[in-house]
Amino acid sequence: MRKGVDRQRMTDPESQPPRTETARFQGVGPLTRSTVGADPVNPTEEAVGDALHWIWSWRLQVSRLRESFGAEWGGDVGIERRRAASRVSFDEHIVAVTGWHLARAVKRVETLVPAIRLSEEQTEALRLLRHLYEHWDEQRPAFRDPTIPKEKSAVAFAEKFPEGRPWTIVFAESDWLLGGVLAINALTHALAHLETVLLEIEGRPAARSDEAV
Repeated sequence: MRKGVDRQRMTDPESQPPRTETARFQGVGPLTRSTVGADPVNPTEEAVGDALHWIWSWRLQVSRLRESFGAEWGGDVGIERRRAASRVSFDEHIVAVTGWHLARAVKRVETLVPAIRLSEEQTEALRLLRHLYEHWDEQRPAFRDPTIPKEKSAVAFAEKFPEGRPWTIVFAESDWLLGGVLAINALTHALAHLETVLLEIEGRPAARSDEAV
């Protein structure tokens, strides 16, 4: 009887370990990744998705700015210190550029969902800071030397934010001020609420994150 049981276990397919099948796929042409397809897109879904994308991108870049600033003083003197400082300036620049894309995406979805909006002052600060940071080679000299006349966005920024300081982060008591005018933490906290509303529109559970710098 015992031998019969052992023989059954040996021949029962369910008692055998699972087999692993291997398949090979050969691609024809280059592999691609694209966020632009040929199918029609629902305007509301696209606007909500774009706003979420730039909210997440803003949060990611603010986190990178915080990390680079924390590492700026950890390097040795010389070239390593210069590289660390360069990284902070780069992340500051990308925060400014990301911020204007964020403001545009929020403005677009605002026409569909009135509850989603940034303040007029935040939007204008993001717009002007982006233009100044993006055209640094043209605009920076006028902020460095008061005898050089300001042009275009520099004029608008100086009129709207006379205490502003492009290419500068001002460390206030509870916030970091990009260009001396845009409160990074305050905007990041506000975006957490907007993210929740947008995710609710999509019917997904909200996973809020309002991490400050």
